[in-house]
Amino acid sequence: MLMAAGMAAIAVCSATADLFSPDRPLNILETEYFSIIFAAESGPAAEYLASFADDAYREIASLLRTVPGRRLPVVLTPDSELANGYYTWTPYPRIVLYQAPTDADSSLGSFRDDLRSLFYHELTHAVSLSIRSELEDAVVGIFGSPLGVSPYLAPLSFVEGVTVSFESLDGHGRAVDPLAGAVLRQDIVEGRWKTFAQASGAYDLYPDRSLYYLYGGYFSRYLQERYGMAAYAELWRRFGAGSAFRGLDDGLLGRGRFYRIYETGLSEAWDDFKESMTLRAPVYTATEPLRELSRVTALSARGSSLYYADRADGKVYAYDPASGQERALFRAGLEVSRIDA
Repeated sequence: MLMAAGMAAIAVCSATADLFSPDRPLNILETEYFSIIFAAESGPAAEYLASFADDAYREIASLLRTVPGRRLPVVLTPDSELANGYYTWTPYPRIVLYQAPTDADSSLGSFRDDLRSLFYHELTHAVSLSIRSELEDAVVGIFGSPLGVSPYLAPLSFVEGVTVSFESLDGHGRAVDPLAGAVLRQDIVEGRWKTFAQASGAYDLYPDRSLYYLYGGYFSRYLQERYGMAAYAELWRRFGAGSAFRGLDDGLLGRGRFYRIYETGLSEAWDDFKESMTLRAPVYTATEPLRELSRVTALSARGSSLYYADRADGKVYAYDPASGQERALFRAGLEVSRIDA
């Protein structure tokens, strides 16, 4: 018994070593479904979180036609400059919330209640990615949550789409944010509308990973409003082990799992989703030439020249401020975060 307690203490210390300042005393607040771990200065936030956490769990589970499952640890840390959070199932399921002010200009700036919406988002991950068949549940019960297959087989646009759409159920959040929707509508205007595969990770240029959230959130909202929440919940039941043998969209081997629920193919639904996002008013576009899209991820100087990495096209450039001349030096295989000139 003492050995088990010691191993548990070591595991907790290792898991929280990068979340709290050294030698920080921690407290635990228990609710019906959660163990909220926090430092003293986060006491009021922890109390507030505890006041709605269990109800949020029941609500999300009800929407996805399941029931609250195992208890979850929730780590609430103030040692961050930005509000954020994550859910992970390895090596065991848990939620981490970074308690900090939300930047109004960030993608989270549309939240009405920062802590509630952030927790709701991560808890939706915990519920949706834990929907399994009885056989899968038995495997996870024996070997641990990393053996659950839904996190590996569910497309990223659905993994983040369900969370963004649920965070927006109160009328705030990214799936109802005009600024987020403008990204999709601008893609339509410019003829850059992303395919479902691109929105699920195949597109690696700007805004790359944001596509899971923006396209995914709006698409999940579209499915929920067009076909109802019961059908959407059934879709999540199809992301288990069976999805390894039958694709989501229609293919050479017949109808996909999406069709069996919605009686329309994923590609057709995606096209209809695009139509629903299309502007109905005329759009007038300026014709003067603009610079190609760029995003500087690293910058350095030597002599009279500047050197920078452009994430948008993956190249490293040299720039002479005096002449305004710019030339590409080479294409980098990965994102460049530092340049030594």
